[in-house]
Amino acid sequence: MNHKVQTKNNSNSTIKIGIPFTYKDSSGKNYTFTIVSEKDSDINQNKISAYSALGKAILGKSIGEKTKIEAPGGKYEVKILKILNRYG
Repeated sequence: MNHKVQTKNNSNSTIKIGIPFTYKDSSGKNYTFTIVSEKDSDINQNKISAYSALGKAILGKSIGEKTKIEAPGGKYEVKILKILNRYG
């Protein structure tokens, strides 16, 4: 009898909604956030909207990739350090 082993899809090669990630800003400080829907965003819980400047710029990016963010406070560059596994 053949059995298939089914595993969770833990693909964390790019930033997706609901998957925590860590980035470094141009000052060298690291931040960890999760991109969520606009109604679920809460900066105090490190949850940012997919429609925010950071959310729009960083969705789909990979580890090691750099991207420029144009935010109301000015322009800055970030580098993706880690994409975490939502399952622990």
